[in-house]
Amino acid sequence: YSEADSQPLAGLRARSLDHAKRPTEAPDYWNSDQTCALYDRFFGARIAWKWDAALRMTVPKPHADDTAPGVILDFAAGTGIAARAYAARHGATQVLYCDRSARASKWAARAFAAELPDIKVATLRIDECERTSFDTLLVSHVIDELSDRNLSDPLVLARRARRIFWVEPGSLRVSRQLGHVRAELLADFVAMAPCPHQAKCGALAPMTAGQGESWCHFFADPPRAIFQDREWTAFSQRLGIDLRAVPFSFLSMTSKSAVAPNPSGQGRVLGRPRSMKGAVRID
Repeated sequence: YSEADSQPLAGLRARSLDHAKRPTEAPDYWNSDQTCALYDRFFGARIAWKWDAALRMTVPKPHADDTAPGVILDFAAGTGIAARAYAARHGATQVLYCDRSARASKWAARAFAAELPDIKVATLRIDECERTSFDTLLVSHVIDELSDRNLSDPLVLARRARRIFWVEPGSLRVSRQLGHVRAELLADFVAMAPCPHQAKCGALAPMTAGQGESWCHFFADPPRAIFQDREWTAFSQRLGIDLRAVPFSFLSMTSKSAVAPNPSGQGRVLGRPRSMKGAVRID
């Protein structure tokens, strides 16, 4: 990992932060296989930690109605880390990668085949998704890059799925948008996680005076080995990224025709406990 490697990564991060401030459809930034590989090596790894944490938090399994998720569609897949994380844990009969960038989709398919060679993998164009049957829809880190108009694309696909697993950054704005996605789908789907209920999302309600902001987000634990790794240290220093902080929000839903609602009366701690004078507060 050299200084030269930092430049395309810094460009990707700057573009992502810019779109987070002014959401619109992002241009195709997958300009080379090297860019895909660099992204997957560092940013992709951080996203994988989020997926692993979210999948561990999902009980019962997101495909509780059968033994395997069948055909997985990874929408707006990028380098394909979502399907690799999901299929490694739950299996699949086939994985379909769909992205605006043909280069990214092909790179993702090659990476998947190298890691999970026993599962079939193929690529689709965006327009082909509308005509393709699948069981499980995966969506990862798209809200910051899509306009409100284009956010309807994954929602249209979601309504055709039996299972949905959606992971996003843990910011206040993105988490609340994901909460609105949940509300859009709740008529036809059961919220499996992180929600312990099927009612309106309480995290979307305005907080009372003096309580401050609260939103549905969590933190993944990065592998401890990266803190002794020279390349990860260089990545952190050159891009100004705190390796300890990996916030995320997520949503797991299953079609009402496939599973009964979760039992009520459970709870979920949001974010992290906050130490105050003489007390510790949790939401």
